[in-house]
Amino acid sequence: MKQILTVAVLCPLLFFSCNNTAIENKESKDTLAQSAKDTTAVVPKEATVVSAIDTAKSDPVEEPKEEGQADIGPENFDYTYEGTINGTIKVKVNIFQYNRELKARAVYLSSKKIIDMDAVYPSVGHFELTEKINGKATGVWKIAADEEDVLSGTWTAPDGTHKMPVSLAMSPEDFDSFLPAGEVRTGYYKYIDKNEDEETKEEFPINFSEELYVKNMSGSSILIDLYIQGPPPGAHVGMLNGIAHKVGQNYIYKNDEGCEITLTFSGNTVGLSQKGADVDCGFGANIGAFGTLKKSNP
Repeated sequence: MKQILTVAVLCPLLFFSCNNTAIENKESKDTLAQSAKDTTAVVPKEATVVSAIDTAKSDPVEEPKEEGQADIGPENFDYTYEGTINGTIKVKVNIFQYNRELKARAVYLSSKKIIDMDAVYPSVGHFELTEKINGKATGVWKIAADEEDVLSGTWTAPDGTHKMPVSLAMSPEDFDSFLPAGEVRTGYYKYIDKNEDEETKEEFPINFSEELYVKNMSGSSILIDLYIQGPPPGAHVGMLNGIAHKVGQNYIYKNDEGCEITLTFSGNTVGLSQKGADVDCGFGANIGAFGTLKKSNP
């Protein structure tokens, strides 16, 4: 891990440097510290390494970077840092890139509530993270890599009235480790229907398969990346990536085309059901998200 991080920090344009956030905007440092305890996020304890689902997916299409941002590269990565704001407020931050999309989340150890962050990479070796609670910005982290596995910078209130130092070091623990086991959804889930037909199984060993990557985001949302391969010959596929929000005991993904996918977790399995046609979800003909997938190694 340290070798990967060293390359990322020292080589041009690789992955990360960080910015993590979560604290409500207050009028004084004391008020801010107290706010962090009451309204912010949890500090987790493990650093999960994310990689793309190992399937026949095509390489991600390279999209033009936004103005004012450096190119961080196409590699997936996932790192967790822990440390302090102002030397006393204990925090954990998770910065990761999945399918060329940079994301971050933070948790204040005193409150153990995950806070989503908008993440940008303004220049090589630097990150700018904006923490948000209920859609409202509560602080901006501007951090950069000082040395191997170490990040530092500042936390600034949205109105610029307060500024405090941030000091972070890479954590060996997974970000989600502070959550109750029953709330950790992060992982890979698979369903494979093997072809048992003696005449065709050598050429077509799999009839149908579903592979799903899930990552906890805030306490009420998860990132999902789904790949479905239909039956041969000429198998159609389905691919979907987005955020599913918690509704009751389930998580639901919706798009603007009428696609709705419900995920129901139970132990080490997740059940999928779909509303809307294959085309509504961006899937190939006769492809749908159904059945029960079991948690597995990537």
